[in-house]
Amino acid sequence: MTHQDTLRERTLRTLTTRRLGRRALAAADKDGDGYLSRDEVATAEPFLYQHFDEIDVNHDGKLSPAEIRAYFRRYHQERTQADAAATKP
Repeated sequence: MTHQDTLRERTLRTLTTRRLGRRALAAADKDGDGYLSRDEVATAEPFLYQHFDEIDVNHDGKLSPAEIRAYFRRYHQERTQADAAATKP
């Protein structure tokens, strides 16, 4: 696999994830305000509900798409670092 193929795969995966993320957000956003309240995520997105206070960085009682993306970016970065540290000799 070439470097170019890898970039294409990553780009496609990112676009697909964003598209699915927007759909999931829209489905969970019952009042259509573009944000997810604690009540909206309680049944629709248990993981977000469990981590609501950590994700809601501005403490306005709702999760914006930007807050959710930032949380998952941090989450994946921390997991990658932990996995790398665990596999070092």
